[in-house]
Amino acid sequence: MKNSKEEFVEKYVNMPHAIQIKEDSGGFVVTIPDLPGCISQGDSIEEAYEMIMDAKRGWIEVALDESYPISEPSEEKKFSGKILLRIPKKLHADLVKNAQRENVSLNQYLLYLLTKRFAVELHIHHTNRCDIQKVIVDNTGSYKREMLPGYSNE
Repeated sequence: MKNSKEEFVEKYVNMPHAIQIKEDSGGFVVTIPDLPGCISQGDSIEEAYEMIMDAKRGWIEVALDESYPISEPSEEKKFSGKILLRIPKKLHADLVKNAQRENVSLNQYLLYLLTKRFAVELHIHHTNRCDIQKVIVDNTGSYKREMLPGYSNE
């Protein structure tokens, strides 16, 4: 029979906190942004996932012992899809020239550059099952997420 501390730890360990993973020097660094300082690493995505889940459990246990607040998973915010961005005039001119050379609008070109950079990062969302996704960017800046084969926890 579990005591109340173990039940509390299990409750928080099983919450769907977002996990971020980044490739780094031949391995992977993983963090849980909602749990400051909860970080780990692994040589493979699978190992990194196992390590961050172990780190999450340890983080929650220490937070509980130290009466440190434990965040529930943050809710995804709603965004309009519009931003106002101030950039140097020279950069603006260069971006317009590159967009024209590619025969696309400045908006499409900026979207392509941003999504291309974003695609470098992998994001894992731990829900009741582990979904590891990669981001695929096409030459128009459109992107889609696709499950990586063999990385499901079902």
